[in-house]
Amino acid sequence: MISELSLRAYIASRGWTTNCFAPQLDLFVPDSVNGATLRSNFRLKSGSFDIRTNQFGLRGPEIEPKPTDETLRIAVLGGSSAFGYFASDGQEAARLLEELIREAITEGSDRSIEVLNAGVPGYNLFHTIHRFQSRVCPLKPDIVLLYLGWNDLTYVVSESPNTQQHQQRTLAPQWERLLGSFVLYDVIAYRIFQRSPQFAPQSGINKQPTEAGIAQFRKNLDRLLTDIESCGAVPVVCMQLMAAHPDADSRLDSSLGTTPEDVREVKELGIWLRDELTQIAEERQLMLIDANSSIPIDPDHLADAIHPTLVGERRLADFWKESIEPLVSAQWEKDAAIDEEVPDQTDAP
Repeated sequence: MISELSLRAYIASRGWTTNCFAPQLDLFVPDSVNGATLRSNFRLKSGSFDIRTNQFGLRGPEIEPKPTDETLRIAVLGGSSAFGYFASDGQEAARLLEELIREAITEGSDRSIEVLNAGVPGYNLFHTIHRFQSRVCPLKPDIVLLYLGWNDLTYVVSESPNTQQHQQRTLAPQWERLLGSFVLYDVIAYRIFQRSPQFAPQSGINKQPTEAGIAQFRKNLDRLLTDIESCGAVPVVCMQLMAAHPDADSRLDSSLGTTPEDVREVKELGIWLRDELTQIAEERQLMLIDANSSIPIDPDHLADAIHPTLVGERRLADFWKESIEPLVSAQWEKDAAIDEEVPDQTDAP
């Protein structure tokens, strides 16, 4: 008890939140479809991170349920790379993109841009489909940026992909979430004995895409793209910045596996993912952009296999802004044309 009270006093003196040593136990709550989802109105402050979610369980500031006529909304979907795994609020690519687009397009006008960070650590396409349907589509996005694919490799290499759909994002057991309210437990379990998370397919498992896995990936992505278009939004597919790329700095190889064979096989998976997304985008005539073509794939920009450093987050935001700025302008022109076609009903009897 004395140790617990001492730790809490120390945390309070630093201005941190009590979940600072094991925020994942507080950040995720049960979800009947996805297994786990982000807690609404979550707050974390520690010596390294300052993170919050809004009432809709999206990372970022509060927003209105319905955008105004002058507001264009861009939603970013994906896993931890979209969420901003190593970034505090304001440093993640989604929030930086909002600032850049506002400066470039809306300055001096009555127009507004909102970027919704709908990324959830660990989410794959199975999860993202439900998240888009339940959380994002009701918020009426105009453009949906898909920054995903890596987390899907777990089931792409499986003979039974349906059984893998929730493997990436599981919720801690209830007993551990209860113990997580004690700072002393968090320090012991997550600062002293916790293993570093792995962000590449495990060593020793099959790393070749299976026929069933490929079919499931295509089915999932097609479903998500159809849902986005049915919601009235324009999808944009972005290749994730990743160490599993032929042009990646060899210093990142250790994030892909423990043996040269592991590294080679994971890089082949990365090539498969790039080719598959390219083919799907061409078939559906979608806008496809590749972060790897613009951002150096090295330790300055990637902290591990898939997560950008703070420098990488800034470069990713710059890349997104340059890539989608013409689409944003086109969307506004389209909306303006539609508004002009609608007769003014102000003086109608």
